[in-house]
Amino acid sequence: MPERADQLGNFDALLRSEVEHVLQDPVFDRSPTQSKLLRYLCEETILGRSKPSQFSVAVDGLGRPEDYDLNSDSYPRVQVSRLRRSLANVYARIEPVNDLCVFIRKGEYRLYLGPRATAYPEQRRRRSDFRVPDQTPEHAAEHAAEASDRWTGAAATQTHGRNGAPPELLGSFAGDSPAAPPPPLPVAHRSALFQPRTLIVIALLLALITAVVLGRSLWPRPAGGGAQQVPLVHFAIRADTTQPNSAAIAGLEDAIRQQVTNRVSASFIAGLSPPDLAAGDAQYNLKFDLRGANAVPQALDLALTDNRDTTLYRATIPYDGPSGTFGEALSSALDDILTPNGIIAQHELDMSAGKPQTDYGCFVTIEVLRSRAQPAGQQIDDCIGQYPTSKFKPYWLARKSFELYQAGIAKGVPVDRNAEAQALYHQAFALDPDNAFANTLAAKIAVAGGDCASAAIFSRRALKSGEGFPTLRVLIGADMTSCPQPDKARATFVHQLRNVALRSTELNGQLALLMNLAALGTGDRSLIELVQRQTAGVPVDGAASPVLKAITNPDYLRTHESDVRKVVDMLIWNANSREKIMRGLEQR
Repeated sequence: MPERADQLGNFDALLRSEVEHVLQDPVFDRSPTQSKLLRYLCEETILGRSKPSQFSVAVDGLGRPEDYDLNSDSYPRVQVSRLRRSLANVYARIEPVNDLCVFIRKGEYRLYLGPRATAYPEQRRRRSDFRVPDQTPEHAAEHAAEASDRWTGAAATQTHGRNGAPPELLGSFAGDSPAAPPPPLPVAHRSALFQPRTLIVIALLLALITAVVLGRSLWPRPAGGGAQQVPLVHFAIRADTTQPNSAAIAGLEDAIRQQVTNRVSASFIAGLSPPDLAAGDAQYNLKFDLRGANAVPQALDLALTDNRDTTLYRATIPYDGPSGTFGEALSSALDDILTPNGIIAQHELDMSAGKPQTDYGCFVTIEVLRSRAQPAGQQIDDCIGQYPTSKFKPYWLARKSFELYQAGIAKGVPVDRNAEAQALYHQAFALDPDNAFANTLAAKIAVAGGDCASAAIFSRRALKSGEGFPTLRVLIGADMTSCPQPDKARATFVHQLRNVALRSTELNGQLALLMNLAALGTGDRSLIELVQRQTAGVPVDGAASPVLKAITNPDYLRTHESDVRKVVDMLIWNANSREKIMRGLEQR
């Protein structure tokens, strides 16, 4: 295996290169201690020392004093365990430089290099579906405490019992037992492999190494690399079913579980954790604590944490009975978390430092840019060029088409005459006829031409696949306010707007603007005032700001009507709906 020999012979350089590659990840930017520890273990491994002791790791690697007491402080063990988790977290999102990942075996304090199947055998094709091969006493106690509190959910029976199959070796020793392959080769043993080799063998190996290196550098890599799936969300529910009304509480618990399962499964930016994945190994964890008093549930406490136990979101939802608004409030909380510009998306963008390295990262970046009313056209072009076969491509094409339609409207080009935008829109549809964004665009194009019946069909298709994305619902609904609608459908839309305005804690500028336009289109005075009041503190910058200024200041509308109309024209494509909205503004 000449390629393996090449990798072993250049172990020092490969290890240093891969460690520096990993250290570029934001996970290590935010943790100087972890960065320092990884560099220390790298140098210790390259020096070829047998096995760094826990004491040397604590003192030399982590800066503990010389009188450090191993018996009273588990600090080095905890930090090395966290480093294992950090490395697994990083490799769940990026690819190694030379197809070899840095990893640490359980119970050891030195680094190894190995292919992904060796280093992290539990990592599946899904982005964050991995199991870390160790569990500290602290984590074991935590999991035991959770189990005793009766947490149930998508993975109620998960354990850390399996550490994975024996890893594949980088090289092989003569005389290895076929029944029990040895562990991956640490640097301390590498020189022993080559000492008995003759000069002829070395010459042949060098020739083969040169051929492999040249071949790798010249052979083109497949386009669209770096693809990944969405991060996984584990959820669990804690409820006291020992009370007299345990059947009612159990029924509510089941209803919550079903709603959460449906929403996470249908999300654009996160997926449901599989049954065999433990809570600590998922990228995000949702905990629902159903509190009660006198055997009557009073509230649901909801908390979202990442895989480092950092709380990203917390809410308390009062329980007002089976016929109350509890379900809607839970739905709004899930909107805050799971929409393409919600808590998880924002966190994912922060993790990538705004520089996507995968097609999923591109998707999140584009969605968050749009939610902040920033142009995403260049980012879309870059992502399509880098990942031309990505499953997210239909979304990007629809997004780019929408921007081109808006740019055309600003220049006076009618929607039905914008050939470039139309071509991208048809491409998106051809790739994915059920795509929520493409169907949203189709609904707006149909209603722009006065075809309310077709717009309603496309709207239903968009909202079916885009459940839990209020921006799509409002974007379509605002354009269809002039379409004839049954009283029930109109009342439902008004109710949905009220619910988003009252319950969402993550309103962004784009959604706030669309909600105000949609409310004006309905002509419902109480709804208009409610939406205006609830969105008054949401910052809206750039071209969109004139509309919100006009809503709160009639004098501004009189002096800047042309600016306001330009914004309304770009967002509302049906002429009758635009006029209704402008009249609503004038009557403010």
